[in-house]
Amino acid sequence: MTPASRTRSRTLARTTDAAGWVLLCLPGGLALAAAFLGPLAVGPGETSSQGRPFQPPGDGLPLGTDHLGRDVWAVLLDAGPALILLPLAATALSTLLGTVLGLLTGWYGGHLSSLVLRSGELLLVVPPLLVTLLAANAASGPTVLVVVIALVGTPATLRFTRAATLTAVSRGHVEHAVALGERTPVVLVRDVLPTIAAPVLADAGLRLVSAVYVVASIGFLGFGGPTLGDSWARMTADNLAGVPLNPWALAAPAACVVALAVSVNLIADRCADRFRRGM
Repeated sequence: MTPASRTRSRTLARTTDAAGWVLLCLPGGLALAAAFLGPLAVGPGETSSQGRPFQPPGDGLPLGTDHLGRDVWAVLLDAGPALILLPLAATALSTLLGTVLGLLTGWYGGHLSSLVLRSGELLLVVPPLLVTLLAANAASGPTVLVVVIALVGTPATLRFTRAATLTAVSRGHVEHAVALGERTPVVLVRDVLPTIAAPVLADAGLRLVSAVYVVASIGFLGFGGPTLGDSWARMTADNLAGVPLNPWALAAPAACVVALAVSVNLIADRCADRFRRGM
């Protein structure tokens, strides 16, 4: 690669990083504002109104009203945490489960490891959105959504972590620790885990992208109960009919969903690219 090409590549990488973090500021800032300002709008399923349905901006309503006559700005603030915190919690849980299982199966091997891998492959062939929709239809609540999304994402993290562990156990410092008679938990936590931490975190970024898409899709389709009843995705679906009267009721939540999805995509892609360059 020529010096000019390297310069262009670094410039593009910095631009991508900046774009990802700037886009993340929009949904992230709204979610933080909601956390500090407290609930500003009526909750999901409530019908208390502050104006006519799809009233244009004005009269203390910076973004007008939604299909129920509520302040779009207030609902927008309250709707942010669900679409951000649920994917983060699900990704953290799936990364934890997948990393632990990947370390153990990669270290011990054998028939038990093969059984765990084959069991995970059963979930890999099923579309995550379909499994989550079925679970959301059977039972509502944030815990159910987080657990189901995490379980669906765990097999991919398991396979990735196991492959990284198989590479790490053959390195000199790990073999030296084993030769000294160190206990297996100590070797895994002290010697193997730091070696595979970078690729596991890069994989977690990709899992987060999938979790955001799944949660947004569930909210848009009207599932998830009160948890996603007023999420940005659900706001987009509910206010679609009122675009001619108040386009902000649709444009504001749609912009938040797009900014969240694109920013997470860019940041996760950059993390994975940095890992590949470091190999």
